[in-house]
Amino acid sequence: MSGDIDDLRDTRRHVFRSSVDSSTKVVALALLDHWSRSTDTFPSVARLAAWTSLHRTTVLRCLGTLKELGGIVVTRRNGASNRYALGQLSLLPVALRDQSDDATSRTTRPEPVAPRDPNQSHHATRPVAPRDSK
Repeated sequence: MSGDIDDLRDTRRHVFRSSVDSSTKVVALALLDHWSRSTDTFPSVARLAAWTSLHRTTVLRCLGTLKELGGIVVTRRNGASNRYALGQLSLLPVALRDQSDDATSRTTRPEPVAPRDPNQSHHATRPVAPRDSK
C-alpha cells in the first residue's frame, strides 16, 4: 500500500516537472486524482472539464497530447467513458529547468540575500535638489 502512494506521489511530482503546457498538466493531475490500484481510470471528458475548469475541446486536446507523448494509454468504449492507463505518465518529457538530480536539488540551498539598507529606497528615484534650511 505504501508503495502505491509513493508511486502516485512520484508520478504527480513528475507531471509537475514535465515540459507539457499547464492545461495538459492539469488534465494529467485530474486523471491521477481518479487513480485506482488497477491504474485504469475512467472519468468522462465532461467530468474532467468540470474538475479542471477547462473547455471540453481543451480537455480532448490535452488527452490527445498525453496519448501522443506516451503518457497514457486510452481504451475507447462505446457508450461508456474511455479508460485511461496512467502507468506511463512518469515518461513525460521533463522541462529543462527541472532535469537536475532530485538528491542534488534537495540539498542545494539558495544563497542568502543581504538585508536591505532601510535608508535606501528600493524604487528608482530622481535626484532632488537639497532644500535650504531656514
